[in-house]
Amino acid sequence: EDWQFDFPVMYGSGRMGFMEDTLDKGNASLAAKTGDLRPLFDAIVKHIPGPPIKANAPLQLQVANIDHNDFVGRMGIGRIFAGSIKQNQSVVVVSGPNGVPHKGRVLQLHRFAGLGREEVKEAKAGDIVVVTGLEQVHISDTICEAEFPNALPPIPIDEPTIKMTFGVNTSPIAGIDGKPLQSRDLRSRLERESHRNVAMRFADTDQPDVFEVSGRGVLHLSVLIEDMRREGSELQVGPPRVIYKHDAKGNRLEPIELAVVDVPDASASKVMNLMLSRRGQCTVMEVKGTFQHLEFSIPSRGLLGLRNAMLSATQGEATLNTMFLEYGPYRGDIERRINGAIISQGSGEVIAFGLFNLQDRGRFFVDVGEPLYEGQVVGENAKDTDMVVNLNKEKKLTNIRSSGADEAIRITPPHKMSLEEALEYIKEDELVEITPKAIRIRKTLLTENERKRVGRAAGA
Repeated sequence: EDWQFDFPVMYGSGRMGFMEDTLDKGNASLAAKTGDLRPLFDAIVKHIPGPPIKANAPLQLQVANIDHNDFVGRMGIGRIFAGSIKQNQSVVVVSGPNGVPHKGRVLQLHRFAGLGREEVKEAKAGDIVVVTGLEQVHISDTICEAEFPNALPPIPIDEPTIKMTFGVNTSPIAGIDGKPLQSRDLRSRLERESHRNVAMRFADTDQPDVFEVSGRGVLHLSVLIEDMRREGSELQVGPPRVIYKHDAKGNRLEPIELAVVDVPDASASKVMNLMLSRRGQCTVMEVKGTFQHLEFSIPSRGLLGLRNAMLSATQGEATLNTMFLEYGPYRGDIERRINGAIISQGSGEVIAFGLFNLQDRGRFFVDVGEPLYEGQVVGENAKDTDMVVNLNKEKKLTNIRSSGADEAIRITPPHKMSLEEALEYIKEDELVEITPKAIRIRKTLLTENERKRVGRAAGA
């Protein structure tokens, strides 16, 4: 819109710590190495309207986020839309216009100051505060005066669309890289996360050491996994699965998301083919200079592995942003990974001789000297079937040459996956093992005999 071009321009340097409202003043401050950021702050106050507040009305504080502390418990974070709030004040928490008020008392009150928080006795309309002492508070709840329980319109919260299993690490080399979690430790960690992460939910399964965790997407859950990994924990997770729903007639519904892609003209056709192969439907196509702006409605299933595939197809020039739209009719099957897995036959370390002789069978995920175990997925087969290999094979001594002869062999560098890549790569019969030092892919059933027995039973 034309009105969007009517904005003030500031001149300065964030690194040098100065800002001016004219180019001449900016050049002068740059030459003299003087000045500060006050002109920028003054411009923000002048041109950006403040939040609408009702200073003299009864208290209305809407909770927009939740935090948790082991010492003070649950904390509600939100902005005061009306009135004021004090420490030790008796309040009520109302969930929505028709919610039942719950009584409580404000134990502590903090206000944000820079990157930290400072305790205050009182906060007024317009302030963003942290309230402790209200254990029953949730996102979108309204904290009101006990005499005036008037709730604000609730904040919509996206429902989980993806689920995966979190389990205790059962690999043969568990505990070498980090701290293997027991089932009670894993449950406790997920409970703590659910206090502050309202979009994450977890539930028990028929296995005592495995939990089903739901979230808004693979990226949402991978952040939790990465946090646990940095804490020094080990765990194993299953492949992401979409959460389906059913309408009144019993038809299956799946989450549909809006995917916005900006891509150079030369790569637009590749993006189009990629999205259509994943049941995406193009809704907007606009030319913006040398780029094309594309919008698609696509099932959440189609987003699994899409980002990396799109970057590869466009040489990293495409940008992708997604947002949940709605639950819509199921759009049919989507073909995922075609290639089979290369599976380790034994345990030990990767030997250069064994790896060199198998390089033409596919691409490998492991390097020489890395530990491995039976059932670990060490690579991707060039064919569509799984293949069991022996990477522990050593060159044997003969009568005419030693076992160390001809050691100058070339090993192709392994393909190392990020956490998100590994989660999007695995099939239903595979798991991702996460440790502080490594990300490995493994079969759920480690031995070849177990996999064959289950395969025969499934085909019977």
